[in-house]
Amino acid sequence: MIGEAAPVGAATLTITGPHPLTVELTESVVIGRDPGCGVVLDDVTVSRRHAELRREGNLVVLEDLGSLNGTYLNRSPVQRAVLHDGDAIWIGDHRMIFRAPRPARRPVDLRPLARAS
Repeated sequence: MIGEAAPVGAATLTITGPHPLTVELTESVVIGRDPGCGVVLDDVTVSRRHAELRREGNLVVLEDLGSLNGTYLNRSPVQRAVLHDGDAIWIGDHRMIFRAPRPARRPVDLRPLARAS
């Protein structure tokens, strides 16, 4: 997998192509052909309810919902997988890139410590 495990936060999914679209993942989202899905892909190779992205604790998980043509993560078929920053999801002819910010690190004080006399 590429990158580190994705923390909860402003994770996004970008559908690539001639008209890229970025969706912020603030809650679970179903990807499919059905107009009621959070991400609608108009493609006959995509099932009505193809896959779901959902938060589980501090992670974002991709799960195939029993689709006919499968869900691919970094070009490998998956049923269920934890997403990492930079992962590529393929559903039908649609490529999507998952992005999640790295957790903020505390600043490091590089000043020398005062020595006791």
